[in-house]
Amino acid sequence: MKTIATILVLASGMLMPILAEQTTIRIDARYEGVDVKWLSDLSPNTREVIKATGGTLRLPAVTAKAGETATIEVIQEFHTGTPTPKESVVPCGVVVDWSPEPVGGAIRISGKNLLRRTTNKNADGVATRFETQEAWINLNLEDGATKLVELEDGGKMFITATLVDSSGRPVKK
Repeated sequence: MKTIATILVLASGMLMPILAEQTTIRIDARYEGVDVKWLSDLSPNTREVIKATGGTLRLPAVTAKAGETATIEVIQEFHTGTPTPKESVVPCGVVVDWSPEPVGGAIRISGKNLLRRTTNKNADGVATRFETQEAWINLNLEDGATKLVELEDGGKMFITATLVDSSGRPVKK
């Protein structure tokens, strides 16, 4: 199992206001009631942690400045057996790419949420077919508030966005 939390800076050439460039936002997210099929490819240790929390998958918290994209992956990589390096490994599990941005007194979170699983793999672990559920979000949240996103299979994703200072403490008192 591979867990990655990274920040990718978007080099789009857009100019952001100086205030926005210095605004740091912490994003916390969790999944509840997600069909277990989406998590079946994760390592046994990860599945045990999810089971112990009553089926809740809490993603690692990540911080990003306005104009950056926060990428969080809780995945297991599967080889496809293809000779092309770019397409030879497919991540299965949870992948999110979210861009936070302060807008007035709120925080906008936009981006995608992806759940992927294998539907066909051989004894060597080579996977050739996958099922994917992808959702694009564009949410406005008050600082420190949590929003619910309903998933197709009845699961729920909860996203919390908080303005934080350089030490990671919430700005709002």
